Amino acid sequence: MKKILALFAILIFITISCSKETKKIVHLRYNSLDRIKVIPIAINERGGTDQITTFISQLTENSFKQSKRFELMDLNNWALMRDNPNTIVKINKIHSQIKRVITFFQNNKMEKAFDLSERLLTHLSKNFQYFEDIDEVYLLKSYQAASAMLGDVIDSERFFKQLAILDPHYDFDSNKFGPGILKQFKEAVKEAKREKKGIITVNSSPVTAKVFINGKYVGVTPFQSEKVRAGEHYVKVEADGYLPYGEIITVLPQENPVEANFKSFSINRELNILRTSLTKSIESKDVKFPKMVLKFLRVIPFDQLILIRARTVNSEIFIKVFVYDVPTTSLYKTGNFKLNLDSEHLEDIFKNNIERILNY
Repeated sequence: MKKILALFAILIFITISCSKETKKIVHLRYNSLDRIKVIPIAINERGGTDQITTFISQLTENSFKQSKRFELMDLNNWALMRDNPNTIVKINKIHSQIKRVITFFQNNKMEKAFDLSERLLTHLSKNFQYFEDIDEVYLLKSYQAASAMLGDVIDSERFFKQLAILDPHYDFDSNKFGPGILKQFKEAVKEAKREKKGIITVNSSPVTAKVFINGKYVGVTPFQSEKVRAGEHYVKVEADGYLPYGEIITVLPQENPVEANFKSFSINRELNILRTSLTKSIESKDVKFPKMVLKFLRVIPFDQLILIRARTVNSEIFIKVFVYDVPTTSLYKTGNFKLNLDSEHLEDIFKNNIERILNY
């Protein structure tokens, strides 16, 4: 009996030691890293996606983009880089050419700055859906408008108006542009506000895809807005496992439909299998590290997979978070919290809870 008790004590000691060692390895590894590469995946109770999981995904992305500790691995962008290398080369060229526009403007070569910015906007309009945001569009349009005004281009006011319709709150940098430029933009904002509004409707298959208008997240499909000013607008629609769909539309004072025709790419199959594997894992009595996570690692390199399961009851969302650690192949942490959809500062509440769970 004493031998059995002694053996049992040794086993407990070894188990505790291994548990501590696992956490120690995790901590030591991440202490030496500037950024921890994470992939967040949101699922519902059935292991699928819907409007709520899309909303949670957007909150998660916003939280990680503000984090200095974690680097969000964007599956769509990674797949684009993997499956469309020529497009990425083209985008990098556009980035380098933008610097030339700024140099021309600074050296008072307004004609060259205007011509190059116009050419780049034409190229970028054909590929803007591959950009994470459209900051480049805003930057080029600001230099296009400023160089048109200072270079005496006929009807230069229209370029300021185009920018004002895209974003009436666009912040012209007073350190780069003179007071005359800023004054002209304020006049353009007043004129843009007098434009009639049109209706944008966005549909897609699958539904609950994220919709961005002029670089700003506005909701999920099926989507409709009656508050869009007449003029040119950049519409982008994204869904996990599909190439982003982009369309530049000229909104008229009537209904303006957008039908996102998604093209799937190879990461879609792996993502669906991964969701199924994770769902089975957390529903089992003994939650373990799913082997499918390691297979997914062949597609995209990362350190941690963060699974966020959302269950909706009336106006409340009950969230459970599972943190899978790749280096130690272990379920490293779990945590849960509740969101009330009627709460103010919903994004801040979500961000604080995620940080609390992931805190090292």
